[in-house]
Amino acid sequence: MKVPQVAIVHMTRQELYELVWASPISKLAEKFGMSDRGIAKICAKAEVPVPERGYWARVQAGQTAAKSPLPAPTAATPERVTIRPPAPRLLNQLLSLTTQVHQTNEKHHVETQLNEPYPLDRMTEEQRTVEIDQKKDAIRVDRLVQQARDHRTACEIRDFVSRVAESDRPKLQPVEFAAWREWALSQANQLDPTRNERLFDLSASNTELWGSFKN
Repeated sequence: MKVPQVAIVHMTRQELYELVWASPISKLAEKFGMSDRGIAKICAKAEVPVPERGYWARVQAGQTAAKSPLPAPTAATPERVTIRPPAPRLLNQLLSLTTQVHQTNEKHHVETQLNEPYPLDRMTEEQRTVEIDQKKDAIRVDRLVQQARDHRTACEIRDFVSRVAESDRPKLQPVEFAAWREWALSQANQLDPTRNERLFDLSASNTELWGSFKN
């Protein structure tokens, strides 16, 4: 099974600096599945200068083009940056992966029925191991996709709360807004898998495992 690439890249400020001065931001954006503005925002946050308008035209014309130096980091400057595509793109890739895993398991299940028309308890030890491992893999991928969905929803809730806070409504109803904001953010925190201690748990419970054999 070919697993689709989920383009999440970690690098240093220096590496990011070298990238943006070696290729136009538009090409970098296409490479990493982001918008030009998204790459520019990452550079701004890391205090990495980017070429000014017309820089690449001068380079292509063979003219001398000044290259801005990478400034020394401050205490607030991140040493490393993360480049990732927007959540919908990641989610689509994860959904694609889920489909592939289930298709592989379904194919294996059909082949097993043709070659060994017996229930799980009459399979050979090797067949049981393969079947259980594939079921566990499918459970993990389903959980990963749900985590991605929950994280996106949590981020959308926090963004919505921030937008409401910037409106005139809180000024008209400050007490009600404060209570609503606290409640909404608590819901986002409950949904957000990054706040859950089981985020990196790859185990599959017996209930999940044996339930999958009934499907």
